[in-house]
Amino acid sequence: MASNSDSPIEFEFIISQDIQLDLILEQIYDWSEDIDEFVENEYYKTRWLQVLEADNDDVILHLFFEENQEYLYSLDGDILFRGVWKTLNENNALIVDRVVNNQVTKSELFDLAYLSPDFFILKKHGDQRKKGKAKYLFLGREELVENLEHDEILTLLRNEGKSFFPWSSIFMIAGAGILIILALKYIGLL
Repeated sequence: MASNSDSPIEFEFIISQDIQLDLILEQIYDWSEDIDEFVENEYYKTRWLQVLEADNDDVILHLFFEENQEYLYSLDGDILFRGVWKTLNENNALIVDRVVNNQVTKSELFDLAYLSPDFFILKKHGDQRKKGKAKYLFLGREELVENLEHDEILTLLRNEGKSFFPWSSIFMIAGAGILIILALKYIGLL
């Protein structure tokens, strides 16, 4: 029996972006802003690039405008469709309508998965896997992600919560220390 040891087979193990996002979002979800912050902090003015799987070279830009809540979807500089957007604050969701000749041709409901000044991640409502589609619409601030590799973008997202942790811990420890000192003074031990 001949051996194949002279021609090793290389296996490429790729974890889908949806699975990676599931794991990352579980860790950073507590630092997400709510959908009402999209309007309050004017995140709609941000040029949002869609972060695609590592092997996809398309450049998809999502633009949201305050005036008439207009929405543009651009693929490699070509506007594929125009539409309107609307936040559903009480449901922490976003609706995007595609509009042709002043008629809505398609409406999509997205639940907010994560929002910060640098990342806007929406989860398409329903089971997208059955349809062979991505679970998440993963958007990053264009100036931040445009020249980065897929893994570098995911690393930035993973680090979102870490930048908040030290300060919150320091404030909690300082607050607890002050309360202990006040309590000790009150009972006369200091």
